[in-house]
Amino acid sequence: MRTATRMIATLVVVSLFAGGTLAFIYRWARPKIEAHEKELLGQAIFNVLPGTKEYEFSEKNGVVIYQCEDASGNLVGYAFVAEGGGYQDKIKIMVGLKTDLETLGGIEILYSRETPGLGGKIATEDVLQPVAETFTEQFRELQVSLPIEYVKGKKPEAPNEIQAITGATISSRSVVKIINEMVAKITGILKEQEEE
Repeated sequence: MRTATRMIATLVVVSLFAGGTLAFIYRWARPKIEAHEKELLGQAIFNVLPGTKEYEFSEKNGVVIYQCEDASGNLVGYAFVAEGGGYQDKIKIMVGLKTDLETLGGIEILYSRETPGLGGKIATEDVLQPVAETFTEQFRELQVSLPIEYVKGKKPEAPNEIQAITGATISSRSVVKIINEMVAKITGILKEQEEE
């Protein structure tokens, strides 16, 4: 009986110590993690809308929209985060939309846990030679006046087409779907805002 009590007491003390240590580390690291995430978000905004020197954000209908300006204060476009389901987990994408609301400045994958070597290629690697250096590079200057479409096994022909990654069609399709849905939502919000 004494041995069992001592064992339980030891486990409780060790558990309390481990839990307290984890809580302390979490509180210590959380501000640093948030600052790093904010820095990465800012870098992504500059990448998806080249020429951006500063940005301000506003929230409309539960969506954060970054209004991006060049060094002279001229509007370059709008950046926003699009998020949706991929093959294995969610995919989070920073999207840059130019002022005409019909052309993408570019995209950057912020978060993805797709299958390494297949769907993971949406964020890395030069898988589409000679069409583009990377999957995301295809979205630069892509027309979105019509929904984006993907093609498999051939070069894109229309101004709203991109080439899917061989072996990662689901991830490619997911990225296209996420962007199409969010671009439609954002353009609706921005056009409504212009009318006010």
